Amino acid sequence: MAFMVVLVELGTGLSGYIFAQLASAVVVLILLALATHRLTPGAARVSFRSVHFPPREVLSFAAAAFAMDVLGFLYTQTDKVILGVYLDARSVGIYAVAATIIQFLPIALQSVNEIFSPTIADLHARGETAMLNRLFQTLTKCVAGLMLPLVAVVVIFSRVLMRIFGHDFEVGWVILVIGPLGQLVNCAVGSVGYLLLMSGNQRRLVRIQVVTGVETVGCCLLMVPRWASRAPRLPWHWATQDRTPGVFGRSKECLGCSHILEVTGC
Repeated sequence: MAFMVVLVELGTGLSGYIFAQLASAVVVLILLALATHRLTPGAARVSFRSVHFPPREVLSFAAAAFAMDVLGFLYTQTDKVILGVYLDARSVGIYAVAATIIQFLPIALQSVNEIFSPTIADLHARGETAMLNRLFQTLTKCVAGLMLPLVAVVVIFSRVLMRIFGHDFEVGWVILVIGPLGQLVNCAVGSVGYLLLMSGNQRRLVRIQVVTGVETVGCCLLMVPRWASRAPRLPWHWATQDRTPGVFGRSKECLGCSHILEVTGC
């Protein structure tokens, strides 16, 4: 961040910003590689003298996780590309700022996923489905409770938040009203994606990602020419509502985990 600020202040503009982002990514990658090498036991380190391929199950899991990340990246970035095709750079910039704020909203769920995912694998391997179900319900309640006031603040003060970036950005306040609703649905169902991924049902999750991606891109192509910069968030919001209950339904079918609304009797 400091390197980027220095380059921008020196007058390098967008080129300096991009160079700073690339340089920071390379530095982080090198540091991660060194830390991983230092913390990995000697017996588990990669030896180029005798290369042993991992088991088929490991390759299958890695391929599914990679496919999920690629599909997630494609259908979350396609809206900006389509918007750039039909509208001007100004509209894309306003939309990108609003979308960045929306992507920050599920930070509580993302933090829980990082901690909860290894627990899911451990409890599933030991067959303790009841304990896994209780943890899932408790964490979902906590995440939903944290998410509700955050969404309310963003929706109510949408104009104020967009005005922080300049008066020209205020026209994008509608995006901050539509987008958070999709994130609310995303957080309300909890870590359902990781329930499938960490329990050996990653192929089902990949199929759901594929369907979601097709739905999102198709709706963007239909809506953007008609509704301009407001349109991309609508299919994204709809696809989120379609994907998360779908993932939850699969996780309930495979693991028997109940949803927060079912637990409270709603």
